[in-house]
Amino acid sequence: MYGVLNVYAERPYAFEGQEGTQITQLGEIIGHAIAAAERKQSLSSDDLVELEFEIRDVFASLGVPHETAGRITFDHTIPLGDGEFLIYGTATSDAVDAVRDLATAAAGETDVTVHPEATPVGFEIRIADPPVLSTIASVSGYVDSASIEDGDYRLTIHLAPSVDVHRVVDAVESAYSDAELRCHRQIARARDDPRPAQRRLTADLTDRQHAVLSAAYYAGFFEWPREKSATELADSLDIAAPTLHQHLRKGERKVFDLLFSPSDEPGKRS
Repeated sequence: MYGVLNVYAERPYAFEGQEGTQITQLGEIIGHAIAAAERKQSLSSDDLVELEFEIRDVFASLGVPHETAGRITFDHTIPLGDGEFLIYGTATSDAVDAVRDLATAAAGETDVTVHPEATPVGFEIRIADPPVLSTIASVSGYVDSASIEDGDYRLTIHLAPSVDVHRVVDAVESAYSDAELRCHRQIARARDDPRPAQRRLTADLTDRQHAVLSAAYYAGFFEWPREKSATELADSLDIAAPTLHQHLRKGERKVFDLLFSPSDEPGKRS
């Protein structure tokens, strides 16, 4: 939400029916355009704002009775669109039940898949409209690190310097009543930060192509033998298998175009 689009007409009830629908769509298009511009600025900036939070005994903060032993690490968060996120992480064997309990206590609909054959145990959580992640994504920020150890949750968020930091702080403190902002500082990306190359490679991907490629990579789809089949990956993304392959092929083509096309003849496929 960025502001208000005001449209006036000389006749009464001018914006009922189809007119009202079109005005609504226009407002959404403007909002997405502003968000895209902010996201591009965030990705291209070498300066960042870093926020570090600590939530002591996060289980108690969420009203979840649980033992505090073990470690849970949230390794990768992938926005899927329409307010949904896919989270990949690992947990020690004594913290697997805590992963399920946390997902159950989270606001919004959740679906948890645990892979007990791995060490540490791998898991993925599909969650709808989580307040903190949704707020971070809406300002084109990202979670740099997140982990729970012996019940204490530590969360580090990176934002563009132009972002309204208070909006993100309010979201975290509203979700976790005991959240403490331990650090608020401006940092510069490290010289060896791989993200500039990643940003260039993925700049032309659509949000859906980026989400599908990211999910495929972190789920082990590109490993040999594959850790997750195309059908399982499509199910985790809640899309049909042909749709998955379509996004994969188009996304791969864009990345390979940038890698292998001559510098004076950039790939033009969509």
